[in-house]
Amino acid sequence: MQERHENSEDLVIIGIDVRETEKELAPYLERHGVTFPVALDEEGSLAQLFYVSGFPTSVFISPDGTLIGSVPGYIQSDQMDAYIDYAKTYEPEKSE
Repeated sequence: MQERHENSEDLVIIGIDVRETEKELAPYLERHGVTFPVALDEEGSLAQLFYVSGFPTSVFISPDGTLIGSVPGYIQSDQMDAYIDYAKTYEPEKSE
C-alpha cells in the first residue's frame, strides 16, 4: 500500500486502524514507514459501517464515493490492482 501511495497521483489510500489508540499505533507506522493518512476508529463504528468482520479488510471506493467492493483478509497484489483500476474508471449508471 505504501508503494502504491508513493507512486500514484490519482489514488488516495487511507488506512483505518480499529480499536487502537494513536499511542498504540504510532510505533507500527514508524517501523513500517507508513506515510499515507491513517484514521483512528477507536470505537469500531467505521468498521461496523462497512461490515468489516475481520482484519485486514480492503475497501474500494470510486472517486464519486460509490462503494465498489471489499475484500476481507490479505489481498493479492494483482487483485488489489484490479479493484483499483475498476474504481478509478467506474461510472455510475445514468438514470433516464
